[in-house]
Amino acid sequence: MELIYSITIALIVVFILLLYRCLTVNYGYWKERGIPVPAGVVPGFGHLLPTFTMRKALVNVLEEIHQDYSKSSMVGIYMMRKPVLLIRDADLVKTVLQTQFNNFRHHQTMQTDFDPLMDQNPFFLNDQKWKDARSVVLSTMTSKKLKALSLVLRDGCSKFIKYLNNQLESKKTIDLEGKALFKRVTVEVSANAVLSVEEGMFNDDSPKIFKNMMETVFARSTLQTIKGIALLFFPALNSFFRMSFVPKWVNKRFTNIVENLIDERESGKTKREDVLQNLTEYRAEKNIPRASVISTVFAFFIESYETSSLTMSFLACDLAQYPEVQDKLREEINSVASKFGGEIPYEAVSEMTYLDQVMSESIRLHPIAALLRKLCSEETELVGSDGLRSKMKPGDKVVLSIYGLHKDPAHWDRPYEFRPDRFDKESEECKQRHNYVYLPFGEGPRMCPGMRMAILVVKLVIVNVLRNFVIEKSPKLQEPVVLDPLSFLPYIKGGAWIRLRRLE
Repeated sequence: MELIYSITIALIVVFILLLYRCLTVNYGYWKERGIPVPAGVVPGFGHLLPTFTMRKALVNVLEEIHQDYSKSSMVGIYMMRKPVLLIRDADLVKTVLQTQFNNFRHHQTMQTDFDPLMDQNPFFLNDQKWKDARSVVLSTMTSKKLKALSLVLRDGCSKFIKYLNNQLESKKTIDLEGKALFKRVTVEVSANAVLSVEEGMFNDDSPKIFKNMMETVFARSTLQTIKGIALLFFPALNSFFRMSFVPKWVNKRFTNIVENLIDERESGKTKREDVLQNLTEYRAEKNIPRASVISTVFAFFIESYETSSLTMSFLACDLAQYPEVQDKLREEINSVASKFGGEIPYEAVSEMTYLDQVMSESIRLHPIAALLRKLCSEETELVGSDGLRSKMKPGDKVVLSIYGLHKDPAHWDRPYEFRPDRFDKESEECKQRHNYVYLPFGEGPRMCPGMRMAILVVKLVIVNVLRNFVIEKSPKLQEPVVLDPLSFLPYIKGGAWIRLRRLE
């Protein structure tokens, strides 16, 4: 009996030792190469335990590592069991994103055979598929087409202002959660600008089909966060379990809606000034599959719904925090509007230089794409300004903390202050700044192709809000503001609360 007991204990010990070895086998990788490694590596989790236990957002984990190693051009970290190189040096960032782009041209892909609506999202594609998808998106981003779309956007903004006025009908002020508020307008303008469909976001009785689909995709829960991390870090598991980013019912419903609209356009019965019309004509010209058009339309929706509304909520909170900036911006808006008979056409927005500075500063402090992950595609060696070297092989991963770069005191004077003037193109600070330390939309050939439309939507909405209302701080906003660790995207914990009152 004692022999069986001893053998059982021995087997358990051997199993534990083997498991430990399996979980930690790569953890000497960076030390062997002379690359500094932060403390706190946990077997199986690497440096990501705070993220998996929902104590700290992933973007904050990487930002802290970036800031803690201010003397190093690169830092070796472990994302689960995988060695990943975090690069800090601005010249190295340029090397990866631009100079040696071909050696780092790949992104993590998704298994799109069971996630068809993600099949043409340029962010998750590589090589020719990426080039083709990017070309489709860029075909809708010409100045002429954006100018035509701006008319649709202006109409959506007018409905939004009317909705806000109704909310304030018998009140002096109203407290609103910014993310939920701005989703109303982003869904409305997306449905109109992309498909010429009235979503009815400002009518409580409408079914809100697209809103329901987008809310399902971006549902905020612990399970959804873990799923997002798994999709990002465990592509093999995703394939095995056939996990999808987009729920099946959304795939089916969205595809059916767009299929019917394409049928109408191609029959010649209907022609609109919208993104779908541009894509339908491009499809006929280039003979691209219909499924590619549907997937591209979905990419427009998810980008505008989530990233644009997040950007607006952060910007609104910043304007509430700094009323002097808000007043100066409102003066510029009114001054430019007076040149156009009190209207805000497409051309007027481009004349608002201070608006551009304010928006740039808000995005610097709160970038929605808070990190960039690149895959090495060709064998190469990265050499930092401090002499650190790392030989990279195909498949090796590089990560950039955009939060870290945007708040690095080596590149930004008083980095945690909200100072729009730092983006004044005539200032010495702006002229001397390295071009690769401000990356809200990425940089180089893989820069976000939908950037121009996203910026236009945000600017038009904020301009219309400031022409009619004053944005103030809400007591419901939890301060100091921190990111919610339960969310895979950078949401403000407790909500991005603002207070609105009519402009007198």
